[in-house]
Amino acid sequence: MNPLLAYRNDSPLSTGLRLLLANRRLLLWTYLASVLLGLRAALPFHARISPILDHSLAAQDLAGRFDVSSYALLTMHLGKQGTSLYTQAFAAVAVYCVFAVLLAAGTYFVFGSGESPRLAIVFRAGVDYFWRFFRLLLFAGIIGGTIVGGLAALRTLALKHADEVYVERTYFVLALTSFIAVALVAFFFRLWFDLAEATIIQLGLDGDRRVRRSLFPSLRILKRRFASTYLSYLLIGVLGWAGLLLCVWLWVVVVPARAVPLAWIVGQLGVLSILTARIWQRGLATAVVAFADPVPVVHPAIFTPPPTFQPAETGDEGYAGTPRTPEEISSSEVAASNEEAIGEPRTTIDPAPHPIDGKDTQT
Repeated sequence: MNPLLAYRNDSPLSTGLRLLLANRRLLLWTYLASVLLGLRAALPFHARISPILDHSLAAQDLAGRFDVSSYALLTMHLGKQGTSLYTQAFAAVAVYCVFAVLLAAGTYFVFGSGESPRLAIVFRAGVDYFWRFFRLLLFAGIIGGTIVGGLAALRTLALKHADEVYVERTYFVLALTSFIAVALVAFFFRLWFDLAEATIIQLGLDGDRRVRRSLFPSLRILKRRFASTYLSYLLIGVLGWAGLLLCVWLWVVVVPARAVPLAWIVGQLGVLSILTARIWQRGLATAVVAFADPVPVVHPAIFTPPPTFQPAETGDEGYAGTPRTPEEISSSEVAASNEEAIGEPRTTIDPAPHPIDGKDTQT
């Protein structure tokens, strides 16, 4: 078990942050994987975009700036190029999901076991727990996807009806409120399955490979301390998205046009903000699952004095006699032993005066 999880008096929020800071290399591996896979996925788009933008004045709106309308027009133009580009994009997303599962399993393993966050350990743990996490991902897609998808469909129908009744500000408030409600439900399922992933690692450390035993125990853990866990989880997510929105604002307002390196740095800071919040949430889930285990109670030992035995007596034949019981010990010997234990000197009275130089002393 990780020694950082032994401080049960701390909150899971602070413990998750402590796990993140103690294993900063996990953030490095996750960021490098995201950048490398992102660059690999961007190569087909670069091959299609270059002929369009190399001889177009519209490229000035994309160089070092974040122009939503220009990006939307570019996406619409790429949609006319056929389905091969989207097939390559789907393949790149699938590869990223595989690496994301590997890194998630390795992160939970390092948090739960206290191992060093080296790349070899993270990758080996990811391979060992990959199929268990993949099966849990299927459960998450079936349970969470069905419920959240149903709520999203109901929201669409409600907004279609509200569009016929309300206009402008009232419609906007209804749309925003319903979106927040669906997002909070989605956050709940995401927290539940994060706890289930942490439970899988804990069961795996104990030698249990069953995935189904992680779903309902993690739900009971969440039910036991729902308010603090959910609010802490939501706070971390809000902080991560706030950092991303801040970077987008800097990209739009502060970064000058055609400052491509600076725009790239600001964009990567936004990515780091999201990844940091995500790993912090995994540390929080690990702490919640670890704190749910009962603390072993150590009872104080009761001292029992050993029985008292007298030294063995040797008979004429040289064999040792049987030890005497306390009842066979005379009261005078008991009193003498008590006086010696207390430390008081024993006084003896001689029955007759001692001769000195062959003569008796007279008083």
